[in-house]
Amino acid sequence: MRKSLRYSSNILCTNLGSDFQISELTVKSRTQLIEVYHSLSAPNSLINRYGIIIDEVEWESVYFSDKYIEMKNFLHQFHIHFWLILLGLSLITVMVQGQSTIMTTFDVYNQSELSSQNWKTNPWDYFHIRNNHIRLNNLNHPERGSEEINFYPDTVIVYSLENDPQRYSYFYSTDGERLVTFVKEFKNSTWVNVAMENCTYDINGNRLTSVWQIWQSTLWVNGVKTINTYGTNNVLLTQTMQVWSGSQWVNDIRITNTYDASGNKVAALREKWLSGVWESEYYELLVYDGSNNLLNITGQFWNAVYWLNDQYLEFTYTTDNKPLSGEYRSWVNDEWLNIYREDFTYSSNGLLSQYLGKTWLGSGWLFSEKNTYTYNSNGYVEYVTNQTWQVNQWVNSKRTFFTSNTFGGIVTSLEEIWNSGQWVNDALFNCVYDEYSNASNCEFYKWNGTTWEQSQDTVLELNYSNGVETVFLTGYKATASYISLLVGINSISNNNLEFYPNPASHVLYFRNTVPLEKDTNIELYSLDGKLVSSIIPIPLQNDSFSLRIELPELPKGMYIIKFESENQLKSEKIIIQ
Repeated sequence: MRKSLRYSSNILCTNLGSDFQISELTVKSRTQLIEVYHSLSAPNSLINRYGIIIDEVEWESVYFSDKYIEMKNFLHQFHIHFWLILLGLSLITVMVQGQSTIMTTFDVYNQSELSSQNWKTNPWDYFHIRNNHIRLNNLNHPERGSEEINFYPDTVIVYSLENDPQRYSYFYSTDGERLVTFVKEFKNSTWVNVAMENCTYDINGNRLTSVWQIWQSTLWVNGVKTINTYGTNNVLLTQTMQVWSGSQWVNDIRITNTYDASGNKVAALREKWLSGVWESEYYELLVYDGSNNLLNITGQFWNAVYWLNDQYLEFTYTTDNKPLSGEYRSWVNDEWLNIYREDFTYSSNGLLSQYLGKTWLGSGWLFSEKNTYTYNSNGYVEYVTNQTWQVNQWVNSKRTFFTSNTFGGIVTSLEEIWNSGQWVNDALFNCVYDEYSNASNCEFYKWNGTTWEQSQDTVLELNYSNGVETVFLTGYKATASYISLLVGINSISNNNLEFYPNPASHVLYFRNTVPLEKDTNIELYSLDGKLVSSIIPIPLQNDSFSLRIELPELPKGMYIIKFESENQLKSEKIIIQ
């Protein structure tokens, strides 16, 4: 997989001079920069007003190729530790008008709400699906939703070639909101503190604040704070990031979103705090059709005098609202320059079967790449072939074989590259799941010509909660354990439904303020989400409002009891003693 460079400002970073080197290509102009990052096919934003900072990352596959290693080495020349940035464990000193402000990027790992992909569209989020099985699942299975019993990562340990093992420990509310994250590193045979995040939420489960702190010697030191506000239907209105100056929180970045009546985001404004006021930086305008399909996105930079066009994306759709085509353009020399286009084809059962990538050359579109897909009986991708257009013909480039579980989680991913007229091994990803399809152990290998070895870090994908959720980690191996919570249930107020007594021993009673339906279902779960018993309730004599529940013989402890009837649901923790 190839990674590339893209600009995040219309002015190249001055501290690099007029020229800079990446992958043996010297870029001397903004136009040539566009050509370079497109030729390498998938952009990362490396340049902003402060220097070299990665703020847009696209995980197109399960491993990085040599092109990525070249980029990482380039970053190291400027003393930026790429892996720590991705894992959110680094500090970046940003010079803002002569003052040194400490910034952290912990939320890269935690899919930060203020990550650049949220304030400025990364075109490659819409293109280059290739063998990205998660994007394929989202495209082919948009109906997938959360399960009644949700699982959440409890402890995750990541092993990396470039870092000591790192452990992430999570703590949640009873509604599944992640309240605290602890990050520790294994040094000198013991786990030592590295970072900690604390979050707060409103009554609707919307995250209000996120505060990251760094462990320094013997105490926690503030790093970055994110503050969110919400509007009708829980849409995100503003996001403000503040950095700790050493004595107080100081504004840094603010994103303001605008929505239409259907809840679609139609505009986003990014501002930077300078000299005590918010200064505009970037603006996006989004347009939708009557089916709420995104038709186009226009991005602009503020150059202190007027808005300057930056990029434009345009999309078309099939009659059943699947992506049909997309075009990406960049503003060069006061006009929109075509950059890249993709056209999608679907099978009779609505699954993506092929897409063609095209590059604009002078006055027309030239074939660039072709990807074809086959699927298993569950509709999940099984086989992907990538070809590139060379000398007026399609030439094999890469192919990937997938095996997956019932919920689409990848069990194995074998990638081969075309070399000297034959397919040869390149990368292997293996993942083991528990009985609830939570990834418990994932490992990545590279082929050395003779055998598989763990000689390179990658982005590891851990699917959990029946394949609905995914967490991304950087390393060659990750192990995880999970907890489960009964969430997403439209629970009735405790004033209407009641379990008693609690604690209970052998018998539990259930009472409602209205007559109970005949068809009721009561289940008992352990705290790790396992079904312990399905209970047949006994109606009390001459009482249509209450039930007697005979509890099975179980170890003492806490359990979750769930009541379900035709139009009522309730779950509650009980103690059996």
